[in-house]
Amino acid sequence: MSGQIVLLVDAGNSAIKHRMAYCPMQAPTALDVSDTRWQIGPMHRTSNAQASAESLVMLWRQEIAEFATSSSPTISMSWNSVGPAATQQMVAAAYQGLTGAVAPPSWISKARVALSSARRYYDNAYHAPAQLGADRWVSGAGLAALGVMAAGESHLVVSAGTATTVDLLLQQDAMSTVFQGGWILPGIRLMHESLRAGTRQLDYSLPQEITDVPPIPRDSQSAIAHGLGRAQTALIAQLIERYKISAIWLHGGDAQRWLAYTKAFAGVSLMPPITERQDLAFCGLLALWGSDSAGLQES
Repeated sequence: MSGQIVLLVDAGNSAIKHRMAYCPMQAPTALDVSDTRWQIGPMHRTSNAQASAESLVMLWRQEIAEFATSSSPTISMSWNSVGPAATQQMVAAAYQGLTGAVAPPSWISKARVALSSARRYYDNAYHAPAQLGADRWVSGAGLAALGVMAAGESHLVVSAGTATTVDLLLQQDAMSTVFQGGWILPGIRLMHESLRAGTRQLDYSLPQEITDVPPIPRDSQSAIAHGLGRAQTALIAQLIERYKISAIWLHGGDAQRWLAYTKAFAGVSLMPPITERQDLAFCGLLALWGSDSAGLQES
């Protein structure tokens, strides 16, 4: 019996990230994302500037050969793209080159989906659900699918990337997780680059760690680093207190620097636990592939 491979692709503004989920059985759409029958491959990141449809096909074929125990697994794809149109076309062309089938549509945000074989609902409180960035919606779906929120709890999902997005999720009851909405601000590197580009006298690098937090910075490099840190985390402190946040889930390329800023500058007496989960988007893509509205084509 051939197995099932789900190619999970998160195509962003700067890179295409992917991983594979394999199950040695047919049509495993009723499995939770944490079900041990899923064998999850490593995460890979390819710069958009260095990627091509041909290179993606080569990489995916190599992974399939190493990863799947079946000689002829069924291959499908669950993907999200907020990157340029050229990147979306590249991923679609790579899937067709891999399987010979037309790529399924990338995910867009929906008002409601049933995750994990209709055992858990994921709702979207946006006024116009389709306007919510699919990357934010998919990451929220990943948290919902993990089933780690207790009824009545509010959690934050923070993506520290080109932009810093902070999204609020509410576990309404045992069956329903609601994406309440969120906030968007320039990411750490974007803030830093705007200063360097606009003011030659502020052309300083950012430190990797925050080891000293004086009450008032007294050199320009520290002034920039601490200014960015306080700008990034002031919002978090307000949200923790206003919405009684129980936990924060963090991902993105600047996750470690954002975490260091939060520890140094958030100024919250009772900081909720912060967990780095770089796989949130992939958990969401796998849960959505098995949802009641997936409609994904298989090869």
